[in-house]
Amino acid sequence: FAYNEALKIKPNDALVKSKIDAIDQQIVNDSLQATTVKNETLYNSYIKAGNDALNNSLYDEAKSDFSKALEIKPDDNFAKNQIKKADDAMQQLLVQKQKYIDAQKNQERENQYNALIIAGNNYYDSRMYEEAKNQFTQALALNDKDTYSKNKILQINSLLAKRKDKLKLDSLNNIK
Repeated sequence: FAYNEALKIKPNDALVKSKIDAIDQQIVNDSLQATTVKNETLYNSYIKAGNDALNNSLYDEAKSDFSKALEIKPDDNFAKNQIKKADDAMQQLLVQKQKYIDAQKNQERENQYNALIIAGNNYYDSRMYEEAKNQFTQALALNDKDTYSKNKILQINSLLAKRKDKLKLDSLNNIK
């Protein structure tokens, strides 16, 4: 403030102008340094929050924090690597989840298959061959490598053919 007053009295004083320029430059430097310190503090807090989130398997949150750190330091390899770790962990979780879902589906399919085989055998034992054949056909649809159901269907077809032939023969004998 005093240098500005001095300039009013001596407008062309080089010493006063240089002091004002030096003060202006110091203000800019102080502002830049304050911004740098603020950015460094903010960056460190994002990195810490990202690491904490990553350690607690909060991958989306971790990626967000590391991305914010990258906004402050775009070339930061640490933040980039941590984002990759979070992405890899998320991918691993998706793979595990899909494996779990597939295992559940396989178990349900296996249970359904076993129930069809049991029902087919019960119908077969009760000589309800059409119903048994239907159950074995459904089991075969669940497991196309199922030789047991294939063999049962062949047996049933043979029995049904014999039954049909016997009915024809009986019918012919009745007509005679």
